[in-house]
Amino acid sequence: MDTLRFGRLDSLRFGLLDSLRFGLLDSLRSGLLDSLRFGLLDVVTDRL
Repeated sequence: MDTLRFGRLDSLRFGLLDSLRFGLLDSLRSGLLDSLRFGLLDVVTDRL
């Protein structure tokens, strides 16, 4: 019983850490892409 309980806690903890880490990476990547895209749009519209 103890191994099951601790295994579940470990999987939950690592799952949360992984989801946080990957979520941060995804949000950073999408944020960078968005800022680059909008930054390029701003530069292009400023030139026009």
